[in-house]
Amino acid sequence: MTQQSCCDNGHTCHLTAEGSAYGMCNYKFNPGGKEQRECGLKCKLKEKSVCSRLRETWMTPGVGRPGNMPGTGGGRGRQPPPVPRKAQGNVQGQVPRRQGKGPPPLPVSGGQGGGAYPMGPNPSSTLKQLKDYVRKNDLNTFGNDIKLSMKKSDLQRRLQAIGHWTDSPSKTKRKKKMKKTKKKTKTKKKSQSKTKTKTKTLKVLSEDQQYNIYIICKNKTIFKDRIKTFQKYKGKIHKFTYVPAVFLKDTAKNRKLTQKLNTRHNTLMKNRLRKLGCIFAHRNALRKIVKAKTDHNLILEEDATLDHVLPTPPKKDAYMGGWIIPPQITLAGKKKVNVPNLKSGLNEINYGSFSVLMAHSYYLRRYQDATKVLDVIEGPKKIKNYDIFLINHKFINQFYYPAIFVQSQHMSAIDGKVNKNDMRTKNYGLNLVK
Repeated sequence: MTQQSCCDNGHTCHLTAEGSAYGMCNYKFNPGGKEQRECGLKCKLKEKSVCSRLRETWMTPGVGRPGNMPGTGGGRGRQPPPVPRKAQGNVQGQVPRRQGKGPPPLPVSGGQGGGAYPMGPNPSSTLKQLKDYVRKNDLNTFGNDIKLSMKKSDLQRRLQAIGHWTDSPSKTKRKKKMKKTKKKTKTKKKSQSKTKTKTKTLKVLSEDQQYNIYIICKNKTIFKDRIKTFQKYKGKIHKFTYVPAVFLKDTAKNRKLTQKLNTRHNTLMKNRLRKLGCIFAHRNALRKIVKAKTDHNLILEEDATLDHVLPTPPKKDAYMGGWIIPPQITLAGKKKVNVPNLKSGLNEINYGSFSVLMAHSYYLRRYQDATKVLDVIEGPKKIKNYDIFLINHKFINQFYYPAIFVQSQHMSAIDGKVNKNDMRTKNYGLNLVK
């Protein structure tokens, strides 16, 4: 093999044709006089360290064989003849090599030959890391056409071209990612275990102790939506019954029916029909209870919204929500009401001190209690608005605290206005007047 001049200063190199795959020197050689090739990059070293280092790595067993060099395509190739170590630093026209200088070993991520080079830049490297790597290894001074002003993509391509690249991220980063994923899975498992402990299974009551819920709604679509709000209380509920709301048209027949209503003389006819329709809807719910002879009956209007956990059916008839007001209804919302000895669960209504207005949610323990209310409604006497009617006859003498149901904000079906019943029924309106 002939020695050829490869560097600007006349340095020599002992590489074969396969060695040109490294692309580190610009030299012409004639292996055996058969073929002449030229490297793609120029070697602008002022010393012979590149050529010496390449020879040294080529002579290392299992490292840098021609077939495993970057760019050779993995072929076996022909290994160059060994060069005596003494002659490495004394080749004619070369300057003695200085240790620690010259380009670093090229990063190899594995493959045939088992290259054991340190891990270099990889796809996860940032632009700052790539620039630091170039500065540290003086890659921008060896004629590699690398500039620190390059974009990240251009810098990556250039490093790949000269072999300073590995497709796999560093082991330390992999370990960090593994630790992060482990932490995430642990936190997920903890959160799942917490949610499991929170969602306790409710006790299932026997059928004779479960609620029979009658819901007064405009249509069955609303009725089905209301049922969905009770999904987690299936063990406490035996049956849901749809009760259609009643809307009376202004006809001669219905005008006669309004004579049953005890209201002010100046009340508009449309408001009278609406009030009477409300009474008839509750009357229909009571009729269904009596006909089915069900116990533990909970009568709800469609705007009744769960505000607390549904308890087991109380032992007495009770309001399950409403507005606590003074005995004189005209003072409602103006005078503060004090309820002595207020406790959770059933509380007795002292009608001389206060009463509970509104009938959006009330409980009748036995169907016989529904019969008593129904007999008065269908009797000859005139009746007032349904909630006032219940107060005047004192059918219900208990209220459940805290309020299980509140009335959601809506437009009143009687006067057609948006009222404040959602605020009045929150905690029975005890916090409204200070």
